[in-house]
Formats: sequence, C-alpha cells, structure tokens
Amino acid sequence: MRQFKARREPRSGTKTFFEHGRDEYLAAKVVPWVEPRRFCNALEEIHTPLGPLYKRSGYPWITLVLGSGCLEAGHDISGTRVRDVPAIVQRLLADVDPLPDGTNAAKLAGAFAASLIADRLGPSASRGSGDDSEAAAEPGDPRPQAGDSFDTTTDLKTAKLLLCAALLTRLYHLASAAAPDALSRTGHDRVSLPIGRAGSAELETDALQPVLVLLEELISSAEENGHDSEDAVLHQALATIDSSLSPRGHQPSLRVADIQLLTELCWYSLTQGTSVYPGWNDLLLHLSTRSSPALFDRWLPRPAFDDIDAACQFVEQRYAATTRLSWAQLEDDDQTDRERFYATVAAVLRQQAALREGFLQSSPLQPPIASAFVTSFDLELEMAMWRSSTEPFVVAVPMNLLQDVAEPATCLASVCWLGCLIRPDHDLTHSEQLERLRTPAEADWFLLNGDTAYELTYGNYPVVVRLSGSPLMRAPRLWTEDGSDWNDLCRRLLKDYHIELPSEPPDLNEPELRMAHVALLDEYSAMQHAASEFLVYQPDRSNERVRQGLPGALFGTRGSAFARFWMMMGVQVSDSSIRYRFASQMTVPTSIDGESVKKAPTPSRAGLVVNWRTDDTVRDLLGWYNFDVVTDRCENFQVDLQHYLRHLQSTTHRPAARKRCELT
Repeated sequence: MRQFKARREPRSGTKTFFEHGRDEYLAAKVVPWVEPRRFCNALEEIHTPLGPLYKRSGYPWITLVLGSGCLEAGHDISGTRVRDVPAIVQRLLADVDPLPDGTNAAKLAGAFAASLIADRLGPSASRGSGDDSEAAAEPGDPRPQAGDSFDTTTDLKTAKLLLCAALLTRLYHLASAAAPDALSRTGHDRVSLPIGRAGSAELETDALQPVLVLLEELISSAEENGHDSEDAVLHQALATIDSSLSPRGHQPSLRVADIQLLTELCWYSLTQGTSVYPGWNDLLLHLSTRSSPALFDRWLPRPAFDDIDAACQFVEQRYAATTRLSWAQLEDDDQTDRERFYATVAAVLRQQAALREGFLQSSPLQPPIASAFVTSFDLELEMAMWRSSTEPFVVAVPMNLLQDVAEPATCLASVCWLGCLIRPDHDLTHSEQLERLRTPAEADWFLLNGDTAYELTYGNYPVVVRLSGSPLMRAPRLWTEDGSDWNDLCRRLLKDYHIELPSEPPDLNEPELRMAHVALLDEYSAMQHAASEFLVYQPDRSNERVRQGLPGALFGTRGSAFARFWMMMGVQVSDSSIRYRFASQMTVPTSIDGESVKKAPTPSRAGLVVNWRTDDTVRDLLGWYNFDVVTDRCENFQVDLQHYLRHLQSTTHRPAARKRCELT
C-alpha cells in the first residue's frame, strides 16, 4: 500500500519561507556564534537526525534540480544595455504630441519600460550598474560584445507598443477608481468605462481617445505585416482591445487579461532575437504565437499543439540559435555568470562521481549516483560537462515511442526513458563538438530501466536527467543504418513493452515506429509521463520486476550513510505541468518492486528551493515535501556550491555543524 504524509509540523512553529534571500536563510539555519555563516554549516545542521553510519562515514549529498531561472544570471543582464531601453524609448517618441492632459507621452512610455524591466529582471536591471554619467545608447548603435547575455533591440514600433500598454494601464486604473466594482473570483477582471455619464468627459478625452488613436495606428501596421505569426497575434490582441473599447452598440470595457497579454507582447518584442534564453513564460508566449489555435483566452497564454511532435520542433527552433551563440561564447576569455554557474555544477557532478567510484558496488558506504535534474530545454549543463573533461557522462531523456505514425487517428505513444552515453572529444573543432553533443552516435543510446543493470554498467558515470525532455538532441533511429531492418534498440523496446515487431521492414519516409522527443509544456504530457513512473512490468523469461520510469538509483540512495539533499534552483514551480512532474517524481517509491522500504532516519529538511518568485500555493505544496523556499537569484548561491565542491575535493568531506568551517 502506498503511504504518504498525513501530518506536518505547524507552519507557525517552523519557518520555511525566506523572502529576504540567502542571508536570512543562513541566519535561521546556522547557530549565531558561527561566523561567517556558511551553507555547509546549514547542511550539517539539517543532517543531524541521520544515524550512526552517516555520522561515521557519510556527508551531505546535494542533488541539483535546475530550471529556466538558472539561465537568467542577473549580473550578466544588468551589465548590458537593457538599462538603456527607457532612454531609447523616450528618444524614439520625442516627436509624439503631449497627451490632452499635458502628460509627456515619451516620458510615460519610458517610465513604463523601466517598470517592465524591473519586474521581469529585478530592480537593479532597470537602474543599471554602471556609471550614472554614461550616455544611453542610440537606436541602431553597435551591439555590445558577444559575451553579453542580453542584447536589446528597440525600434519605433516597439516604443509605440510600450506607449500603448502604458496608456491602457493608466486607463484601467482611472476607470476602476471611477467605479470601484468588486473583484471577480476568476481573476478575469473587467472594468466598464462610464462613457456618456456625468463627469466622464475628462476620462474620455484625456485617457480613452489617445488610446483609440494609437490602437488604430498599431492595428494598421500589424495588418501590413500580417504574414508574420508574431504580427498576427499582435493584431488579434490589439483588435480585441479596440473592439471592447469602441462604443459600438455596447458599453466600452477593458479586461486586465488583455492588458497583461499586450504587456507580455511588449516584453517579447524587446527580447526576441537577443542573445539570452527565454524565461519560461516568455517561451510559452513565443510558442503560442507559433501554434494554432493558441489559448489566448486565459492567462498566462499557453500553446495548444494538436501533435505532440510539433512542440519539440518549435522548441528546437527557438533554442538552436541561442545555443550556438552560447557555445561560441565559451571560447572567450571572460566567463559570464551563467557560464561560471554551470561550470560549478558540472564540477560538483564529476567530483561526486569520482567519490562514488572509489567504493565497491555492494558497499553500504558507497555514495549515491551523481545525478542532476533539469526542467528547461537548454543544453548549458551538458555543454559545461563536455568542456570540463573528456570522461563520458550519461544523459537521461524521456521519449515517446510512436506507433502507426502514418495514421493520425490511430497514432499512439508509449512513454519510455532512454539513456545516452556522451563521449566528449576535444580534438574536434569547436563547432563540431557542439554538433557531436547534439547528435551522439546511434550505438550510444540504450533503454534506461532496471536499477541493478544500470548501476552495474553506468552507475559510476555522472548523469544529467532531462525531466522536461531534450528536443535539441537528435532522437535515435529505430532502424539499421542501411534502413533494411529494425535495430537492436527497437527490438529491446518492443520486447520489454510487449509490442509486436512489425512484419514489414521500415519505410524510411513513413516508418511504422519512430522515437520522438518529449517537450513537457502542458499538464496532459506531465500526467502521462508521471504515470509511467509507477508502472511495473516483468520482462520475458525474467523474475525481475522493472519499473517503466527512471531507475530508482538515479534519485534514491542505497543505505543510511547518505541522504540526498534536493536543491531546486530556478525551477519553474509556478507552472502546473512542471510542478506536477517534479512532485510526482518525489513520490515515486525508491525500491524496484514498489514495496515500502525500512524506515530510516531522514534529514530535518528534504531540500531547498531557490526562486525569484513563488506563490502561496506552490509554497504550501513544497511544505508538505519538507522543502524550504528562499526568494533569491540562483547566482547568489554559486559561492555556496563552490564551497561545497571544495569539501568534496578535500579530505574533509563533512562540514562542521556548529563551529567555523576551516575551508576557505
């Protein structure tokens, strides 16, 4: 019987949310007489409940879970010309007439741009970190050096879009103040404009008319470029707002969701084609402009793909150019914060694997498998692993085995996990190395199941687990190189999953069976893949029961000498599909047969979540799983990971709980 937690400590008695960041967290976890307070002190304090085997031979074992927030290195962003956007917007709109009430339209749009940047990237990004006397860049000036991770392009169209969003935001608040209606339970609030009523002339003249004039101009411009999907979406959004505001037989009104969508389109217009990866919400919006129909009737917009294969193609298109640029920047002498962060994570993984390799497979003192989990679609960690050593490492990738590919009505998918042994080759040219990483040899792919088999063959390799999929890697073929027959990987898959081998050889144009990447973008996919973690099957002529999902050894532990400390950094936990997928992974039984294992002492906290934004619902769920939540940037914990790495590299693996750490 599956058992789960039925009671937890009262929230009033245990502080689990640290809204003021890393320093507040360390102050709560480390005794006051220890100076300086370090993360290693907190780790050892958390591991105090563990038994004698840990106290004699164990030490903290961090397992990292990395999300899209890790790609947003704050110092990289604030050190670029994103801070110049408000000034650029003001210059572009310098010739725009003042609003009827005398407000300077250019300054209004510039202030709105500054608030938008501050909200998306943090206040420091909008203020800038350089000399205050530095002149703002002119539109069309040469771009910053290639090492910058945020390269802004701002044109007149974007400036006018920002002005439109600013005017609509102002109109909404003015109309709300005039008629303070109750807020709705759905969150889809709409304000009615009191046009034609007593006292409404000023609102209509000063706030509504300027918006309608600008909307007409922007709609006309979007129609001229309607062949672009982005302009089609923009046209749809602008036309919807214009229709709701124009008094054509109905009471003019304005929805918050429409303003939110237009604001996101402003941010999208600022950042598209730049040198940074998209944030998670930015990615969803971008994909929504590519899919048809997109779900723009809810907030946040989500792509609505009719084919699970199509999502991967769009993700690959969005990330490919940024990945190539990021890989090229690795040759520069100056490292960005993002590069240093992922290099540190790669070093931790490789050092953990080296420590595990020093023990016999059957030893109760052998550390867990060195694994890190990723919930975004980039290849930053794999690139850092490749660069750090020529020693192989494993990438675990969720896949869909597609059957009856040529018949959409009957096409079925089976969830499976494949592993790929990546063999770094530094003798190749720089561009060839990235290509080899993305297109590994067919022979290096293998079916990922069965704890015993995996530990014996691959247990000493560090492993990167792609929870959301890895569309940037080429999926393995299921047929031989000459296309005359189905290959060994296909036969093993069909045998273990009890699927009949096709009687005909593969048709390379429309093969009956094909592997397709996963792109975890919706709850439907999340539920299908989470369900596979609990399915157990028995291979032919075998007494072994094998779970269809990830081997438990990748996220569990063998004995009581070690306990994984889950460190979730920048994971998009506010997204329902990602949250569901990770939470289900945490509830998977670690034993192969699904039976309850002997109760062993556990750390006082299961792990730590570092995120710039979380809401109450997310924090409540994480509380049940015994996680602390810290509101902070991921790069602010990089020094702690580097210090932890020094512990792994020294003979003093285990830190002191209540005294000063001697490692620098």
